[in-house]
Amino acid sequence: METLRNKTSLESEVIILEHLDLRSLRGKRPLKEVSKIIGITPQMLGKIELKRRKPSLGVAQKIANYYGVFVEQIFFNDTRDKTSTKLAKQTPTQDEQAATTEPGPKPAA
Repeated sequence: METLRNKTSLESEVIILEHLDLRSLRGKRPLKEVSKIIGITPQMLGKIELKRRKPSLGVAQKIANYYGVFVEQIFFNDTRDKTSTKLAKQTPTQDEQAATTEPGPKPAA
């Protein structure tokens, strides 16, 4: 019974993370300075800020650590959720796939 009570109290604790923009976080700090500290080129950091490149998990963690925020606050947002929902709607279910195949016996292997 104790485990159930602990689980319920943990589940009720929801952390809402504000989505943060990398360019806003950097502010007036030079791109070259920040990228050097993180360990990537200024060009790569610029592309990441403009969402033209996705960083590796390690680089994403370094960026988040530098700014003192969670990785999720920078790199995950509602757009990602909407995209995955849209893709899920476009992908046929097993029932839909079965309905589009021809009826009859399956050929022997």
